Amino acid sequence: MPFTMRVDRPPFDDVRVRQAFRLVVDREQMIKQVLGGHGTASNDIYSPADPVYNSGCAATCSPDSSTVDRSWSR
Repeated sequence: MPFTMRVDRPPFDDVRVRQAFRLVVDREQMIKQVLGGHGTASNDIYSPADPVYNSGCAATCSPDSSTVDRSWSR
């Protein structure tokens, strides 16, 4: 189940919005609830079964929240 963003249009043209989405979405929980646990998190549009899949790209994210720009928050 891909979640795609048009990064050339608002609001996803702002890197801070994309970072915020990265912090708030629990991808493993989404897989459990939406896909009944039948899926894997990925940072790529390709499946691990695809010959052009980049296995060096980590699928999990534990971002350091100190690196997130909070200057625009209310």
